[in-house]
Amino acid sequence: MNYLQSSYVVKNPHDRVRNHSPKSLNEAIDRKTIYNIEATILKGPSAVRERLNALDKEWDIDRAIMLLFSGVVFTQLAVAMKKKNSNWLVAPLIQLPLLFLYATLGWCPPAPVFRKLGFRTRFEIQAEREELLNSLYFEDQEDIEKDIEITEWDIYESI
Repeated sequence: MNYLQSSYVVKNPHDRVRNHSPKSLNEAIDRKTIYNIEATILKGPSAVRERLNALDKEWDIDRAIMLLFSGVVFTQLAVAMKKKNSNWLVAPLIQLPLLFLYATLGWCPPAPVFRKLGFRTRFEIQAEREELLNSLYFEDQEDIEKDIEITEWDIYESI
């Protein structure tokens, strides 16, 4: 199966981070996602539901970068206040424009590092979620069709 290739979610032109990530990183993340989808579907509906729960808890790259920036800036401000040294205030003045750059363009120096660590965009996570939900839907539809066929067969069997 060729998951994600036709997904409008992954091909979303508004995915700032994906558009500014190297193609090799995007392909590696896509391969891992496709593997996760196929392996999960093969394990059955209960595994699909477990994976959907895991996806609900997965951190996207935006959340990870916001945590990084806020933690680093807070630490530097705390150190500057404790040591009463204004030299520690230079780093936040550099980091805040980088955070602005990330918010507008989807790129900042830590973004490629987080992509290499496997952090995905919310669009990529949503693409996997939709593929898994589709597998559950189609499986339910097949069960309904089997029930209908059995019912029709039973009707004809009794004649």
